[in-house]
Amino acid sequence: GAQMRLLRAANPGQNLVITGIEGSHLRAMFDEPVLTKLRPDPNPSIRGTVACTGVGLCDLAMTDTKVHALGTARRLEATLPAGSRPISLNWSGCPAGCGNHQAADIGLQGGKARVVDQVAEVYQIFVGGRGGVLARPAQQLNRMGGREQGAIGQADLGGLRPDIAGGGGTIGAPFG
Repeated sequence: GAQMRLLRAANPGQNLVITGIEGSHLRAMFDEPVLTKLRPDPNPSIRGTVACTGVGLCDLAMTDTKVHALGTARRLEATLPAGSRPISLNWSGCPAGCGNHQAADIGLQGGKARVVDQVAEVYQIFVGGRGGVLARPAQQLNRMGGREQGAIGQADLGGLRPDIAGGGGTIGAPFG
């Protein structure tokens, strides 16, 4: 019979592998409810999104990375054209960097900051990172002259434009 297992390869991606499906049963398998959310052909923004476990499962995390990552990927999904190159959008909930934010087109490192009179979840933005043979660390976008110039709050994440990974380094108006 069919078996499902998680396979961890030599990269940060995790893939669900389903084995033992006969060709005549593939169409029926793709109609299963679990595959309406875990698509074998996801939009580039979903395919390129990686997040650490975040608050609730990690004592070091300072932000709810899974919720913020999925929400932002869904907003990008409505913006990016179908068939476009996947943008690696990696989220880490703290400086430990379990989401590999330094090795992504766009990386976000979670933290806390005082905003007006409250402590809020914020993200430092990194751009231009890459893993593999031509690996290079991402550059922190909101740092100037070795001094932090601020961070974006989770409510501002809808303002990340998809061209940020292309070197534009811009934060624009909210999607929609």
